[in-house]
Amino acid sequence: MTPTVETRPLPAIPQDVLAFAAEKGVTEYLPGVLELTRRAFPGAPFAISVEEDAEIEDYKQILFDVTVGDLTVEQLMAAEEQWTAGIFRVCPSTHVVYFNLMVR
Repeated sequence: MTPTVETRPLPAIPQDVLAFAAEKGVTEYLPGVLELTRRAFPGAPFAISVEEDAEIEDYKQILFDVTVGDLTVEQLMAAEEQWTAGIFRVCPSTHVVYFNLMVR
């Protein structure tokens, strides 16, 4: 029997994220990064926000904040590697700097 994975609906994209994405020219990549996050962390809820870097003045990114359940270290590492490699498939390298992942 094949295990089932709960598929959650994609989260709504907040207006400030949409505005930031438009400002940086990355709006067209948002759907791909959303789907990538869902594929890398199936069943895990995640939120999307614009976060300012605490160390670099005036540097912001779109943060995909994923709450993982009881993944093993190996599963977590594999999921993070999948997301990191995948971001370059869904977004040009010149625009990847506007997206970041946080796993809790």
